[in-house]
This record gives sequence, structure tokens and C-alpha cells, in this order.
Amino acid sequence: MYDNFSIADEGQTGFLVKYYQGPGQVNVSDGQVTMESTAWGMWSLPRYNGGRVPLRKEWSFRATISYESGYLAIGKTSWAHAGVWEDENVSYLRAGTGNSDVSVVEVPYSLTGELLSLQFDAFGDTITAHLWRPGDPASLIEIDRNYATPNNEYASFGVSNDPTGIGLGVSTLHEIWISSEPMPISFIAGDVNWDGVADAQDIDQMSAAMRAQLLPFNPAYDLNRDEILDFVDLELWVRNEKHTYFGDANLDGEFSRSDLTTVFQAGLFETADPAGWAGGDWNGDGFFNSTDVIIAFQDGGYEQGARAAVPATVPEPGGSFIAIGLVVGSLTTVRRRRR
Repeated sequence: MYDNFSIADEGQTGFLVKYYQGPGQVNVSDGQVTMESTAWGMWSLPRYNGGRVPLRKEWSFRATISYESGYLAIGKTSWAHAGVWEDENVSYLRAGTGNSDVSVVEVPYSLTGELLSLQFDAFGDTITAHLWRPGDPASLIEIDRNYATPNNEYASFGVSNDPTGIGLGVSTLHEIWISSEPMPISFIAGDVNWDGVADAQDIDQMSAAMRAQLLPFNPAYDLNRDEILDFVDLELWVRNEKHTYFGDANLDGEFSRSDLTTVFQAGLFETADPAGWAGGDWNGDGFFNSTDVIIAFQDGGYEQGARAAVPATVPEPGGSFIAIGLVVGSLTTVRRRRR
């Protein structure tokens, strides 16, 4: 349905950010784009990974934003948009076309000083603007505007100066997603890729980002909000978001013999072949090996049923290693006999 895209210079992977109109300047670096302009400056997204992005009447466009000043808008090149601005310390969200054909709602929190999510949806005869703090369902603000004459266009974004007509409009887009279908807004615990379900894809994407250590990463991955993506965030996803144990390969809420049987029968143990959570990679390094098994048993959930509200006590290392040896040995024997 949709993809998580990065923003890139021409010749690199990701979107080509192309100047469209206005006096603004843009800096594309480290997978993000920072804009500034004294009047409306606009940039479009005509290519992705070297291929042309099709023109469409209907777009869903989401961005993780850092707002600084002036106006910020995302939408289409006709200025159909979802936009935000602050005026005298009051924040606003708007939906519509241009500067006059818009609907406006006051936002009950500041736009500055934190990462926010802004989404533009243009489907049928309606433009909808959405704004929220990632992970905070109470922060979601939405507003609609009638959209009488949609045209086939590229997705676009831009900034302008403040309502007084002076100064600069300055904002940064950290990540963007575009889709030909409406993108769901999800606040499901553990659904860090916002696809409406918390599953192995979420922790696999967190693990891939942890291995790559590229900045910026999806802020939803940083579960302890320390601006570092590491194993602590994986632990929080498993224990606090999914309320399960390391080793729960099928994410049914329990770590049992069936999980081990499944991952060992997949044949990825101690090989150079990549693995995800469902294939036994429980430490996020991209492979299934003895380290993953040790982590799973040290988490203390093997054949204990569902995780209790109070985190389980980590077992003593000696008992864990004995159990690991017995289970891994028996499962490896089963796998070899079946070859």
C-alpha cells in the first residue's frame, strides 16, 4: 500500500527533491531536508530511486517534521495542502488550497521544540489535514476542506515566512511517506511503522535501523526517547509494547518449545543467511545464532506462559545455560534427522 521513503540528492537512492517555484532554499543532507524561504517556496518529488513517480489526483503524504518558523505545508503542486504555523505563540493546522480556500483549527500544543507527524490526504472531494505527536493519541488533530477540482500532480512541500510577512519560514522534514491510498494513523502499542498492526515487521525494521545507525531514524523506534537506537529499545518493544518474551518467534505472547522448533527447522541457525525476528534473530544483529538463544533463555519466559504485568526475574546464568544446552541440543538433533 505504501512505503517508507528517504529523501536524497539526485543520483542517490530515495526521492529526488526538485525545485518547483518561489525564492526558497533547500538543504538535503543525511536523509532529511531543511527548507527556508521569505515567501512561498515549493519543491516536488518527481522521482524515486531513479524511476518516475506517477502524477496522481489522490495522494496521502506523511512527514515527520521539525517546525521552526513561518508556514510549513505538504501536499500537491497546486497548493492543495495540509499546513501548520504559529502566530503569537498560538499553533494552527489547516487544510485546503492556496492561502484563502482553507479550513483552520487551533492546535492545543506548541509546534516548536519536538518532532511531530503531519499528514495530507486528498481523496474524492475532500482534503484532510492530520497532526499528532508520535505515540500520543490524545494529540491527534484533524480538519477537512472541500476539494472541488483535483488534478493529476506530484506530491510537494514548501515553506513561507510568518503571517506578518517578515522573517523566514524554516522547517525540516525528517522522513516522508507517500501513497496512492490513505495511510492509517496507528497508535497501537508496538506499531512503530504505523501500518495498523504490531508484528515482526516492526521489530525487524527497528533492528535494521539499529544496525545501520543512520540519522535520523524513525523517532517511533526510540522507545525510551534517549535519541539513541540500541538494544534497550528492542527490550522495551518486546517487554513493554508487546508484553512478551525474547524467543517468542510467532509473537503469540509466549515463548515455548513450538517457537524453538519453528526457528530451528527454518535452517538459519549458525549460518551466514540473514534472519528476522520470526527466524530467530532476537538480538537484532540480523542473524540467528547461539547469542539469540542465550538472550531468549535469560529473559526467563521459556514455557512460562504469558508475561506477567510485573517483569519476570532474570534467571541465574547457570540454570539458563543448562536449559539452553538441553533444548538446543534436542532441536538440532531433530533437524539433522529430518535432512
